Amino acid sequence: QISTMNANYGGKMPRYGGKQPRGKVESSDEDEKEEEEEEEEEEEEPKEEEDSGSGLSDSDEEPETKSHKRGAASDKVTSSAWEAEEWPDKDHGGLVLDDINLIRIPRSFLEKHLEEPYLERAIKGCMVRFLIGDYQGDAIYRLCEIRGLEPAPKPYKLPGGDKGVSTINLRVKHGAHESTARVDKISNHRVSEGELNKWVVAMRDGRQSTLTPAECKRRHERLKEITTNHTYTADEVRELVAPRRKAA
Repeated sequence: QISTMNANYGGKMPRYGGKQPRGKVESSDEDEKEEEEEEEEEEEEPKEEEDSGSGLSDSDEEPETKSHKRGAASDKVTSSAWEAEEWPDKDHGGLVLDDINLIRIPRSFLEKHLEEPYLERAIKGCMVRFLIGDYQGDAIYRLCEIRGLEPAPKPYKLPGGDKGVSTINLRVKHGAHESTARVDKISNHRVSEGELNKWVVAMRDGRQSTLTPAECKRRHERLKEITTNHTYTADEVRELVAPRRKAA
């Protein structure tokens, strides 16, 4: 009899209280259903462990319901949206030093075009290095965007002795803060990596949009177009000639 049972069960005796052995042994529909459910649980266990990442054991971890999954996804989206709003362009949005230096206006350019009627229109939106002080003998510059021009309270001399005087100041912006910059406080040198990084941080803190490489290129082309192809009106010519006549 035992030999017959062994033959029926493929050489193995079933364990009491255990599940029915697999193979050709006939089993009820209910038993097969239980086996399928157990197999599905065994296959799903590693996936649940990997996805949770919580460090809890299977007995301690709360089952993840569909509503819980939706909540987690919603939290993740909210966090990402907040992070993007708080810290836009983490990698500078692809912006590099060459892009910024493409639209950097040196003091020599301002001195050369100081009396030109198109100056404000040409340089608006471009960048300057503005001298704000010194630290242990080293000059400290701040990268700023030019927002426009305004009359200076009184004329002031420009560096170099023979560069004349300026009657205008620049209105510049760093982050969300605007201030006035004299032409003689503008640098002739290129923007440094540290100055670019500080400008990006200031823009983020002020919740301002940073420039893109495409926008820098567009502003550079506009600067070139205005300074190269400006057509002077009769009034502009008279304004340019008038100071020279007075000097003569």
